[in-house]
Amino acid sequence: MKSFFFEILSEEIPARMQFGACETLKNLLAAALKEERLSFESVTAYVTPRRLVGVVQGLTEIQDDFETEIRGPRIDAPAQAIEGFLKSQNLPSLEACTQQESPKGAFWMYRSFEKGKKTEDLLGALVERLIQNFPWPKSMRWGDQDLSWVRPIRGILALFGDHVIPVTVGRGVWRVTSSNSTWGHRFLSPVSFEVQSFEDYVQKLKEHFVLLDQKERKQKIWEDALKVAQGQSLQIVPDEGLLDEITGLVEWPIPLLGEIQKNFMALPREVLTTSMRVHQRYFSLKKEGEKELAPFFIVVSNGFSPASAHVIIQNGNESVLRARLSDALFFWEQDQKTSLEAMLTKLKTRVFQKGLGSLYDKAERLKDLGMGQFGSLVLESIGLKEETTLKQCGRAGFLAKADLVSTMVGEFPELQGIMGSYYAALQGEAKEVSEAIYDQYDLWSEPDVLEKKVSMTLALADRLDTLVGFFGLGLLPTGSKDPYALRRSALGVIRLLRCHQLDVSLKDLMIMVLKSYQTQGITDFEIQKTVQKLLEFFEERLKVSLKDQGVSPDRVAACLTGTWFDNIPRACRLAEALDSFLKSKEGGIFLTVYRRASHILKESPFDPLKEVQPGVFQDPSETLLWDVLQKAQAEFGKGFFDKKDADFNQAFLILSNLAPALHSFFETVQVNSPDAMLRDNRLLLLKSVVDLFERLAEFSKIEKEGGKSG
Repeated sequence: MKSFFFEILSEEIPARMQFGACETLKNLLAAALKEERLSFESVTAYVTPRRLVGVVQGLTEIQDDFETEIRGPRIDAPAQAIEGFLKSQNLPSLEACTQQESPKGAFWMYRSFEKGKKTEDLLGALVERLIQNFPWPKSMRWGDQDLSWVRPIRGILALFGDHVIPVTVGRGVWRVTSSNSTWGHRFLSPVSFEVQSFEDYVQKLKEHFVLLDQKERKQKIWEDALKVAQGQSLQIVPDEGLLDEITGLVEWPIPLLGEIQKNFMALPREVLTTSMRVHQRYFSLKKEGEKELAPFFIVVSNGFSPASAHVIIQNGNESVLRARLSDALFFWEQDQKTSLEAMLTKLKTRVFQKGLGSLYDKAERLKDLGMGQFGSLVLESIGLKEETTLKQCGRAGFLAKADLVSTMVGEFPELQGIMGSYYAALQGEAKEVSEAIYDQYDLWSEPDVLEKKVSMTLALADRLDTLVGFFGLGLLPTGSKDPYALRRSALGVIRLLRCHQLDVSLKDLMIMVLKSYQTQGITDFEIQKTVQKLLEFFEERLKVSLKDQGVSPDRVAACLTGTWFDNIPRACRLAEALDSFLKSKEGGIFLTVYRRASHILKESPFDPLKEVQPGVFQDPSETLLWDVLQKAQAEFGKGFFDKKDADFNQAFLILSNLAPALHSFFETVQVNSPDAMLRDNRLLLLKSVVDLFERLAEFSKIEKEGGKSG
């Protein structure tokens, strides 16, 4: 057993691609080794901004032998069939074959044996195939060759034990062959050096200012950055995504403290953090226990030399940030000279979507929806009927998109909605209005969102306006393509409805949105078709949403029927209760008797309009089933399970109480009795039971273990 590792040295790999590339390499390398019948103990992958490394520990030195039996034609088969078999196996005659008896007759059998090759003879081609077929999200070609990689490849190191494995990629001046040498840090140690093993490789990389292990690099960045912050009695604003990105940008991380000019601290917090995070990859700092940012930042340098260079790097980063924040301060001051309503008029020239009017038209629709029947229905579902809140919903909808024409959002698109909220507050709009503008794009990220009724109404109207409009135009997502992020909008609607337990009809909300389009003269939509397509779309999205919580799609489909089909919160709670019920022993018994009853009803003709006649019962099991059924019907008749806070677990418990009586009924009576009156009465009794079952869910959509519903 030996270790094998290889390094692909290239120009800088984009940070966003590194984690995925590392996982992909690990999986592909393990699969390739198994395909070559090479046993190993473990496979690991590492990535830095300039190198992708695969490591195999405990790799066998000899490929596993391979033996297989290949059955040929019958002994008495025509000569042509036998000759074809020999040719396919590269055999000169039948001498290498044996005869084998089977229940279907005697056949020719060829036992193929392939002795394992030396591992080192297979690894070179294996690595070359990995490089040639590696699935980067985006790759490039350079020079005049067919090879593509994320960035130009500069070197390959490949060692099996202490032997170099020959690997060659590219051609001409771009041809790269493997060796036992690599390069250190691009700036701190731009020299090549030889290595003898993976351990030697890791150690020498450190000596040449490269930390190979991305986890170690990430930990060092965070710990060193904390020390820098603590030196100023400050805290780092946590940002895991930024930490991951910086880990992919540096090979030898050194955090440095930078200072922000005091006059820039008047900018909104989000402007400061966006300038630092998105454009410069700086960590923001704050004082302990305070929300406001401190006038400092931390930049992580990719090493520096000589030691005095840290002053140059620090001053340089402060200068770059100062320029960006100067622009931001100018935009901030200029935007405040224009009211949001004045900005709104500029939206008249900006198309929302061809066929759906301008962004100003969308603002008008959101206003009408918020303060009209749409807003009333949504707010009444949570017990709120205040006229003031309705007006705020309309106002928030009207101003929601105004900041899209502001100079600040033009420079920082990430701040749309956020800047509109600040401008609304500065111009005297109600707190609820400015909050709603702020929350419209990411409503469910804050824990106190349940109290923001105006925010919820605006976010719901905005997403449904987009969905109805695009579906009305026939611009539906197809396969993996969703250029307008309609799936995300639908999931947003589902989350809003579930989060607030809005006991409203999704279909009714869609029709209100369609009417708002019609009011503006957009009448090309086929209302019934649009609503039906959207409901089907929401059903699929709901299956995805609940599947993430462990509820299988067939459970969801069973609950999206009858009175529940467009009431998202109740359908979700019903599906969760159904899933829990069917996983229980009682649920399994219930499903068995339900399927038996359904099958009998499908196969037996009878008049479903007739009523059950208890006086016709002959067997005690019929009377027992009828009594239990009436008790269950009485419970359901009270209407408890039609309410917003219905206890569906209790409902399924009531249904499960019918299962023993139904089982006894099947065991003791002949449903399809020769006596027509008995037969029809028993079928009607079964139908009454099944009808009660299906008041909650369509159990026929529950899949059997083979994958079919029934």
